[in-house]
Order: sequence, then C-alpha cells, then structure tokens
Amino acid sequence: MTFSFGVLLHLVLQLLTALRALTKRDRAPAARAAWLLLIASVPVAGVVLYYLFGETNIGNRTRRRMREVSDRLAARPPAAPAGAPADLPVALRPVFRRAASVNGFVPVAGNAATLPSDEAAAIDALVADIDAARDHVHLLFYIWLQDGNGLRVLDAIQRAAARGVACRVLIDGLGSRALARSARWTALGACGVQTAITFKMRWLLAHVFFARVDLRNHRKIAVIDGRTG
Repeated sequence: MTFSFGVLLHLVLQLLTALRALTKRDRAPAARAAWLLLIASVPVAGVVLYYLFGETNIGNRTRRRMREVSDRLAARPPAAPAGAPADLPVALRPVFRRAASVNGFVPVAGNAATLPSDEAAAIDALVADIDAARDHVHLLFYIWLQDGNGLRVLDAIQRAAARGVACRVLIDGLGSRALARSARWTALGACGVQTAITFKMRWLLAHVFFARVDLRNHRKIAVIDGRTG
C-alpha cells in the first residue's frame, strides 16, 4: 500500500511538473520538449532537477528590489548620446548595439585601455588607482578571497575611506561567503565603507526551495572617481 501510494504521488508530481514546464512563458519549444523528456524518463531526479535548474528564479524579494532599482535608473537622463562614435570599427558595432539593448548605454569616444601582463600587474594597478582616488571607489566582485591580493585591495579601500573617499563594496553571497563572514568585512563597515552582499544566503538548503542557488552575480567591476574602470 505504501509503495502504491508513493508511485501515485510521484506520478502526480511528474504530471504537475510537466504541466509547469510546458506552460512556462518565454521558453523555446526545444527547451520545453527537453524538460518534458527528462521529467518523464528519469523518475524522481527529473522532477528535482527541474525545480533546481528549470526556471530562472532569484526569489520574490530580490526580484522586487531589482525592479525598484531598474525603475529608478530608467527615470534618469541618458548617460550618453544616441548612436555610436564614427571611428568605432564596423566589426565591433553589433557587439556594442547588443550591449546597449540591455543596459541602455552606448560607447563614447575618448577612452583608452591597458591590458596588464598578469594578475599581479592587474592588482598593482587596481591598488594604485584606489590609493590615487579622491572622490569615490566602487567595487563589485563575485569571488573575493582573503589571500595576498585580496587583502591588499581591502587595505587600499580602508586607506581610501580614511582619507574621506566614498567607498562602496558589493560582493556575492556565495562566491565571497568566507569574506562576508569575516572580521575584515565587519571592519570595512566600521571604517566607513558602504558594504552590501548580493544574493545573500543565510541558510543554503532553505534557499534552494525559494530561489536558484546557481544564479549569481559574476560581475567583476571597479569604478574609481568616474574616470578609471
């Protein structure tokens, strides 16, 4: 009797999950067919895999906050004129048009880029730029370790904050979870640095039931005085 009830329960879950996968909006037909095949052919695991990875779910609270921020950004005046610089290579224009369709920003002239020779050179340049900052330092990283390079950047941020520079640091709740729980993270806030954790997870197992764990903020961004990035 127990076995029969378990089979019946699984069949009901399979049916409900298949209907959810089939009726999900904005999904390609090939993706619908692939999920239906997986749910039907792999008992139990197919249902579990769908709820873990089948939908883009970052949680209602995070989605609401992202919508509020997007609405505020949309109300601001455009950061750059329409179009693209005339000297932008033709081969690169589709790439920038695609980026502009997502974030609303178009490329402008007057920029220069330098490629560091290795990681050490990149960190040296970042630390030097933070030490030269006079107005603000904005940093966003997915993985921030408390190793030699990670601590060097933390020290530079604290020095900048001590000079009165507005410092803001954003890290990912999973990729930088060790830093987020450390004394150094607390010390940043204590010295005046504005800190925040994106996609914060207090209880990993509980988080799985309400949002996808694998959807992270993988950005690596540094903006210093609005001139260096």
